[in-house]
Amino acid sequence: MLDKRFLIFLVAAFVIGALLRLAYPADIEYKQDERWMFEKTQGVAAGEAWPAVGMPSSQGVVNPGLSVWSFIVLQKLSRARTPVGLARAVQVVNILAILVLFLFISVSIPQGERLG
Repeated sequence: MLDKRFLIFLVAAFVIGALLRLAYPADIEYKQDERWMFEKTQGVAAGEAWPAVGMPSSQGVVNPGLSVWSFIVLQKLSRARTPVGLARAVQVVNILAILVLFLFISVSIPQGERLG
């Protein structure tokens, strides 16, 4: 089992990190690529077909469709209607990913094989 003080530190660091990640929802980057991605999510929400491919790069190479599909799924789950709302959904997924990673490590690595 983890030392109680270390566990308290980990929980505090996670909570503080999560609060900081969520602190300024409107402080997002919103350039051409973010706009393209957001508009595609809204188009699919309005009934357009899912795009077969992702956003074209500045060199004309088309990205795979998965690059936009993940945002479409995230928009459908969060019902985001604004760029800030979609960014908030990404922030929440970031926090959940770190939590799931910690839980996976805690469950999958036997106690005797852990450092510390």
